[in-house]
Amino acid sequence: MAVAALAIATASAFAAPIEKAHVPASPHWAVHLDCDKLKSTVLGQHVLAEMNKPEAQEKLAAFSTIFNFDPRKQLHGVTLYGTSTKPEDGILLVYADVDTARLETFVSGAKDHHVTPHKKGKIHNWLDDNKVGKDGNPQRTFAATYSSNIIAFGQSEAQVGLALDVLTKQTPALDTSTSWPFQSTDADFLQAYTRKLELPESDPSAAVLRLTKTVRFQLGESGGNAKAVLVLSAETPEVASQISTIANGLLALLKFQKGKPEVTQLAESLTLKQDAEKLVVTLSLPAKDLIQIQVKSEANKAAKPN
Repeated sequence: MAVAALAIATASAFAAPIEKAHVPASPHWAVHLDCDKLKSTVLGQHVLAEMNKPEAQEKLAAFSTIFNFDPRKQLHGVTLYGTSTKPEDGILLVYADVDTARLETFVSGAKDHHVTPHKKGKIHNWLDDNKVGKDGNPQRTFAATYSSNIIAFGQSEAQVGLALDVLTKQTPALDTSTSWPFQSTDADFLQAYTRKLELPESDPSAAVLRLTKTVRFQLGESGGNAKAVLVLSAETPEVASQISTIANGLLALLKFQKGKPEVTQLAESLTLKQDAEKLVVTLSLPAKDLIQIQVKSEANKAAKPN
């Protein structure tokens, strides 16, 4: 609960597209979810409806009582980024309307809580029993607030310190970079980008991603229609052609999945197009259809014996 508390402890409404001034100039990967924009879509309304179900309401009520925070109304956006491929180097930024002082007071009672000064700020850290390391012991969590508006939440004190330096403009941010191809449209509520992925050679299904130089993903909704765009960039058009061949083969396999109509429907909604060194994969279908596919998929999983 302490981790969740500090993860949502912000008091602003930046949301909208990714705030490049809050991300280091050369992140290895970044993901941004615009919760406000999502809430206005058919997909977002489905998510809210799921959160309003009785089984979820009880947990939300308990959470709201402790933290005076309702994520359905007060959560505006979430940004995650990493400066390397190491998971422990990841940083979470959350934008919401909550009582930061109240949450910090709550976290101060967490297990083995400490506060470390960092320039003009401070970094909280505590042991999290829900996060166990390879040695079987609880792992430490780190977090820091900035101007009572933003919180940096991570697994490394050094990375949280770097996040504070970016926020206080002591370290160059993404808004000073001209090489970051983080593109989006007005309809997008989810954006993601990563540089070269380091995936195991033993995983044949990851062959497409191993050949790519960068990966960009966008998901949005306009007029009730959902649209997702995945752009895989290679070093040369020849390598992109190899990626296209593999991707088309995988798509053909999906279209012939017997007993899985939701998978077939998704496959039929996909288009692949090579543009020089890039392969553009587009998914386009009514948002209500995408919701039904997800519902059927969950029902099928629940029906399978353990």
